[in-house]
Amino acid sequence: MTAADTKGLEIPDCVIPLCINGKEFRLYATSGLSDTLVALAEEAVRLSVLTKDGNRSSVTVKFLERAIDGILGDGAVDGIFGEREPDICGLCDIVTYIAAEFFDYGKMRLDRMARIGGDAE
Repeated sequence: MTAADTKGLEIPDCVIPLCINGKEFRLYATSGLSDTLVALAEEAVRLSVLTKDGNRSSVTVKFLERAIDGILGDGAVDGIFGEREPDICGLCDIVTYIAAEFFDYGKMRLDRMARIGGDAE
């Protein structure tokens, strides 16, 4: 068998392209991203326990802004919202979109591995 006879394997970049309000971002699906998402989820739980007074909304907005900037890069929220004031609904939409794209990417990678494994049999 020669190299020309083999199917070969291309290793794709672990990049998830995102477009939010016309701004393009490249999310790198790495273990570092997973660690960041877990840390943010843990912080969200702590905040929900600690924030029991009337400023829960403003604390949540600040947390979501930090989370999005932490995932997409410093200044991402400002770039996405421009002159508008970020609001909790828009920020939650962004986090939901990022999570959905991340999970879809993971599913695509698992499907790809299953196909590769099936080809090996």
